[in-house]
Amino acid sequence: TLTLIAHTLTSGMVIKVGQPITMPRDECDSNPDQTCSAGLHVGSMEYVNDFGYNEGVILEVLVSPRNVVAVPSDYENTKMRTCEYFPIAINNGENRNWPNEIV
Repeated sequence: TLTLIAHTLTSGMVIKVGQPITMPRDECDSNPDQTCSAGLHVGSMEYVNDFGYNEGVILEVLVSPRNVVAVPSDYENTKMRTCEYFPIAINNGENRNWPNEIV
């Protein structure tokens, strides 16, 4: 497994630490030339800090390589789209834990 940081705007989705978040793989865009497209987005802390997370929170997640759908060709390989990730913690960018549920 690979530990990454996810920047997630939940759009009404409930995300709980310890419960996998999934979407059908065939609904994720596998085209690496599409910058922002369908899929669950995860990125390095460097990407998250540059992108900004004022509208949401930062999730620390585990991603199995088999669930990676695309690594967009921009942003120096600091983000990717997946069809599943497993939230392990919520933090504020300084690795301090927040409550274990986002609504």
